[in-house]
Amino acid sequence: MTSCFFNVSSTANLDADYYAYVAALEKKLGRTFAGIRKNGGNDGSEPTKYGPYVGGEVVNAFTFGRKWLYQNGQPGKGASTWSAIAAGADDTAYEQYCTEITNAGLWTNQNPVHLSMWHEQYVTSEGGGPPAGTAADYIAAHRHVWNVIQPWHVRNGGCFLFAFVPHWLQLYHDSTYGIGKPSKAVAPYVVSKLDPGPAYYDVVGADIYLPASGGSFSAAEQWTPLHRWATVVGKPFITGETGIASSKNPAAYLAALDSLLKGWGAGSGAGQVLALCWTSRVASGGDYRMDSDAATLAAFTKLANDPFYGAVIA
Repeated sequence: MTSCFFNVSSTANLDADYYAYVAALEKKLGRTFAGIRKNGGNDGSEPTKYGPYVGGEVVNAFTFGRKWLYQNGQPGKGASTWSAIAAGADDTAYEQYCTEITNAGLWTNQNPVHLSMWHEQYVTSEGGGPPAGTAADYIAAHRHVWNVIQPWHVRNGGCFLFAFVPHWLQLYHDSTYGIGKPSKAVAPYVVSKLDPGPAYYDVVGADIYLPASGGSFSAAEQWTPLHRWATVVGKPFITGETGIASSKNPAAYLAALDSLLKGWGAGSGAGQVLALCWTSRVASGGDYRMDSDAATLAAFTKLANDPFYGAVIA
């Protein structure tokens, strides 16, 4: 049976406390995570004790044994607008990042880094929305960065694949893939308007959260638009981040999600799930920790030890 990668995501800098928490969580789950999600880039707040530039936390994650990697965000401080990125403001940062990862010799053509330029494009707290630019600005920026990283792309013998990862509401409220009826904030950035085109990415994804308040969505409502989109564009899908607030009956939600994912299949084919990056932390939307309480831990333990989620990189 083909399986997908079961990963843990961090939305903070990877420091010693993060690794200690992950190790303790893995012991509770009875398995190790296949990889990590690294958020943001070398913005001056990165810990330096693990090494220079990206070599710090990203390479440390590999040596920690979590070898599947999704890197979101600009590897440099990052331009504040998509038009600036499209004009080349971050080119040097991307080139340095790709060079250093390649020179590290840890990720390969067969085990690439999955890199996205900017996730959750409508969310202003993530730097997106009108302050970042229009959908046309995003498309231009995404295509520009795609071209910048081509010397390091898998198709050219390198160790990078490019991902396009919106927020799940950009799919759910898209009339093509979801139910439509977007809010004023989401409407300009639904995926049908924002998509750079499947020639400009290798993997699609979404950040999918079920918060403690603000609606009781089913797994099908949240995940089916992502699967539908991935199938249409002919790509596998990942979650850049995903979490369930502990008050939302995670056992029932995960059981429903498990059924959906197994029906769609795991792997690198169109509409298949390639990797899940679970967020395990307390945030404004609730307590998303996989060990927040006994019932949540039991539900995640059952999922984590199913062979369907057992893909690893030796």
